[in-house]
Amino acid sequence: MRESWSEDKVAAGLLAATTGGQMPTTRELRRLPRGNALSGAARRYGPKTMDGWADMLGLSRRDHASRTGWNWEQWFADQAASHGLTVDRSTRVKAPFDMMVGTRRIDVKVAFGAFVANGWQWTWRIGKAAHTCDLYALIAARADAPPRLFIVPAAEVPLTCTTHRRRYAAFQDRWSLI
Repeated sequence: MRESWSEDKVAAGLLAATTGGQMPTTRELRRLPRGNALSGAARRYGPKTMDGWADMLGLSRRDHASRTGWNWEQWFADQAASHGLTVDRSTRVKAPFDMMVGTRRIDVKVAFGAFVANGWQWTWRIGKAAHTCDLYALIAARADAPPRLFIVPAAEVPLTCTTHRRRYAAFQDRWSLI
């Protein structure tokens, strides 16, 4: 028999799964008895996102890859705005690109560098069957240095993943492409 859910029941289930005042992740919920049902119900009732539930219940949220990506998208949007460009961010999950900057579709990718054979290297996962943007904003991040930004035409970027050591040097801070 299918379990009936309500916003109050979802809230109670999430609070019961909370540890240390932190919102449980979907992966943690799915390890619990009836956790798959609770996870699904959390997406049908109330704020419909785990971050929204955390806000509503006053719980802190764990960092995750999506949040890291969203934070860097915001960083890029702020950089574009500081260059006088109009930015329209997509709010859809799994959108084909992250934002419109002017009339250009931009997909923002971030990679954290690794020191490999006498130099820093970054690898970005693109993971597309076909390019769905005009330009990629490839952010090369390091803990000990300011990020570097490469604005690269989509045609220059492989569909699976791309690695930079010096490959995109000509595209560093190429705001003129937008």
